[in-house]
Amino acid sequence: MVDIYGPNDEIASLDLALEAMYYGYQRMTAEPDARLRELGLARVHHRIVYFLARTPDCSVGGLINRMRVTKQYLNAPLRR
Repeated sequence: MVDIYGPNDEIASLDLALEAMYYGYQRMTAEPDARLRELGLARVHHRIVYFLARTPDCSVGGLINRMRVTKQYLNAPLRR
């Protein structure tokens, strides 16, 4: 049984791995995020461009389905 109240080597190891993933992801996305900011865009715009580049004939409804988001989520970025 896992001891949730005391230190556990396995949990501590997983915590370190999770922390490393967090900082690695932050480092990996820092440069692209800066470039997007220069262009006045955000990550959502990058995701939209990615999916549209892969399926150029995609409709808004198709984009919503492929991205698994709501219409409201895409509304502002698509108007930009």
